[in-house]
Amino acid sequence: MRLLSLASPLALACLLFGACRTDSGAAPETGRELWQGAHSHVRQADTRLVRQPEEWLRLWNDIGREAPRPLGENEIAAALFLGERRTGGYAIEILGVDLDDGHRVVRYREKAPPPDAIATQLLTHPWAVIVLSRDGPPVIARQESRPAGSPRRPRH
Repeated sequence: MRLLSLASPLALACLLFGACRTDSGAAPETGRELWQGAHSHVRQADTRLVRQPEEWLRLWNDIGREAPRPLGENEIAAALFLGERRTGGYAIEILGVDLDDGHRVVRYREKAPPPDAIATQLLTHPWAVIVLSRDGPPVIARQESRPAGSPRRPRH
C-alpha cells in the first residue's frame, strides 16, 4: 500500500500533470492523499464516493484493510476498482482532478503490464482511493482509455 501526502497540491499538479489550468480557467484540485494497491475484496469494476464515516469504514473493509485514518468532516473520498485481472502488473493511475461541465472529474486509467513482461500469475483486484475536499462541485470519476505514455489532448 502506498500513501502519498501532497504538501503543495497545486505545485505538484503542475509538475505531474503538465498543466495548471482547466477549461474554466480555475486551477485543478489534486487529492490530499492517495492509497492504492493490487489486492482488494472487490471483484467487480466499481467507483464509489464516500462522504460519511461509516461508509469510509465499510470501504476499507471491502478493500480488506483497516482504514488508514478517519475521514475528515470536510473531506470526500473517491474509490476506484478495476475488477478482477488474471495476472499481476495492473494498477490504477490517477491522471488528475479537473473541473469540467460543473463537476470535479477524477481522471484515471488502467495500467497494464507490457505484453513482454513477466507478471505474477495470480488474480489481482486493483484499487485506488483519493481524498478530496468536500467543498466544491460534485465529484465524478472518468476512466480514460488512451494508452500509457501517450500525450494528453489539448483542450480548446
